[in-house]
Amino acid sequence: MTRLRITPVAATMTVQDLGRAGHTALGLSRGGAMDRHAVLEAAAMLGEIWPAIEMAGVGGSFEVDQACRIALTGAPMVARLNGRDLAWNATHRMGTGDILIIGAASRGIYGYVTFAGGLEGETFLGSQAASPGIGIGRAFETGDIVGLGRDPDLRAPEV
Repeated sequence: MTRLRITPVAATMTVQDLGRAGHTALGLSRGGAMDRHAVLEAAAMLGEIWPAIEMAGVGGSFEVDQACRIALTGAPMVARLNGRDLAWNATHRMGTGDILIIGAASRGIYGYVTFAGGLEGETFLGSQAASPGIGIGRAFETGDIVGLGRDPDLRAPEV
């Protein structure tokens, strides 16, 4: 299993996807990503809809222990992989031990990093979207380690 280590966490970061449609009669809003288009953009680039890490205003540091692809979408943020600047609204490869650092948004609020293969975590009513205020999931904390699903196409070209 691929593992992702998150440190430090500079602002609120949660797992988000397209949310839980069809449960308002139970008193539960759809929830999900604040910028649904960013999740869909990542899906277009990675070939499937995967849960993303939603970052409010600023990101953090991400290290993987196996190779994977990522998509950076939403509000443009400063992003560097092993000190090299990365393009936003694009996909990139991370190798074993690589460190991705995401800084502040240059405009907008919510930026997303999506890992091909998805984030391992609990699913509630068909979604992994966190809503900590009502007890569904929680925000990431410095030092969290998250399992990543297997990237289905490591050889796909970067876009």
